[in-house]
Amino acid sequence: MARPRIPRRSGITLAALRILAMGASVALLANLIYGSVNWGQTFGLSFTMVAIALLVDGTELAGLLDSSRAIPRVHPACVNVGDIVVFFTAFPSVFLVLLGDSFESSRPGPYPWELTNFLSLILTTVIW
Repeated sequence: MARPRIPRRSGITLAALRILAMGASVALLANLIYGSVNWGQTFGLSFTMVAIALLVDGTELAGLLDSSRAIPRVHPACVNVGDIVVFFTAFPSVFLVLLGDSFESSRPGPYPWELTNFLSLILTTVIW
């Protein structure tokens, strides 16, 4: 018996969560690029985390949304390892963003990038 083209509820839920995660990753990437271009703050670990998260979410989403089943889904172990790598790169990334202003003691506060760092912190925590 052929598989139905319409995914089950769990597939729809998983696809919706992956789409939300990709949206948060793209927003964080845009925010990190904005902070890097305007104020020279480069959080390399955060960029790495976003790249891995986009790769993991994109490959899983491609397999979930393919109704013709021509694109095979990634093995669950690979997706889990990717999610674990994102988790363990997001954890120190939160602290790097939190401590990003502590080395700027020579400049008078408030810093113009505080809101950008706060948004980066929120989006990193969401992805985490």
